Amino acid sequence: MRAALTVPVQLGGAASGILELRAARADASIQDASTQDASTQDAFTQDDLAVVQLIAGTVAASLTGTREVGAAEARLATVMDTVPVGILLAEAPSGRIVMGNRRIREVLGHDTVYAQDSAAYGAYGAYHADDRPVAPEEFPLARICAGEAARAELEVRYQQPDGTRRWIAIAGEAIRDAAGTVVGAVVAVSDIEARKRAEADQDLLNSELSHRLKNTLALVQAIAAQTLRNAPDIDTAREALAARLVALGKAHDILLAGHLAGRPEAASVAAVVTGSLALHQDGPGRFGFEGPDLLIGPAAALSLALMLHELATNAAKYGALSTQTGRVDVGWDTAPDTAGDPVFTLVWRESGGPPVAPPTRRGFGSRLIERGLAGAVGGRAALDYHRDGLVCTLTAPLAGFRAGP
Repeated sequence: MRAALTVPVQLGGAASGILELRAARADASIQDASTQDASTQDAFTQDDLAVVQLIAGTVAASLTGTREVGAAEARLATVMDTVPVGILLAEAPSGRIVMGNRRIREVLGHDTVYAQDSAAYGAYGAYHADDRPVAPEEFPLARICAGEAARAELEVRYQQPDGTRRWIAIAGEAIRDAAGTVVGAVVAVSDIEARKRAEADQDLLNSELSHRLKNTLALVQAIAAQTLRNAPDIDTAREALAARLVALGKAHDILLAGHLAGRPEAASVAAVVTGSLALHQDGPGRFGFEGPDLLIGPAAALSLALMLHELATNAAKYGALSTQTGRVDVGWDTAPDTAGDPVFTLVWRESGGPPVAPPTRRGFGSRLIERGLAGAVGGRAALDYHRDGLVCTLTAPLAGFRAGP
């Protein structure tokens, strides 16, 4: 037969289990160590009792520590899941990833890869801006765990499971024990795709504006020189130059609006036409517009705006817009030429004004109308002085109209 000595395992003042020591004896009794009788004493010595109580205390301490660690890990996991970025924890110096939060999937497109050491970080497919793969040892987590840095940051293009690449930022810091030794590292991983796109758009806009500013300055110089050369006096020159610069400025505003609307280096023909003629819209029914939705490049937009301004200015002085009943219809379209290449055509047609006759003198405005489009996009303008109203036909290869500056 066997005798048994039992000792309760206490956790937090309550019995969490029983530790039992058995020994062979004449009967099969089981005794609690706290109430052992003479028969139990015959089977177990005081040393046996002390050993059992020591073991019970050790087990209780171990269970207490395990529960506390588990509770701490649960609290940490809860906190990690509440932060708005992906989090990875790794041991040092191995770099073994021991924890990742649920946000990692939102940022990277997949769950945490529990690499066993930093050499296995290649499973996280990331690329530099120049498309070079990020080496495992380049990741902030690897650098910190290796002791290369206490803090490290990196911006990379991360390859999602579907093959797309998104910009992410990785920022990490060392975890130290009480003695100051690096025992691990933590990194925050955030999606910065929107920020990078905004930066790229801003860079493109700055480059575009810089390039256009140089072109515009050259154009302004030419307009100013020609205006002053052909004006009878300084007041007339000032007025003509100011009006032309206003038309140029409106064309720039239209191009900038196109960029902000997601159409860099392009402007709508309708926006250029209506914007250029807005100053001359002195009443209802003065203008009629008809044409397809068509985008053109900045060089064509600026030249077209200036040409329309000159046509409207002449119409206000001598043509349809000089009377209360006059009207201008502007229409545009595209059609293939004999070679099958698309050609842009815009027709300016005046009606209801005074009788028209060809001018006896050709000023800068007329030359700007006839030659401006040719110099900018390889087009041409034909002026027909019909008695009942001027007709101006602008034609240019569509490819030239859509080209950049």
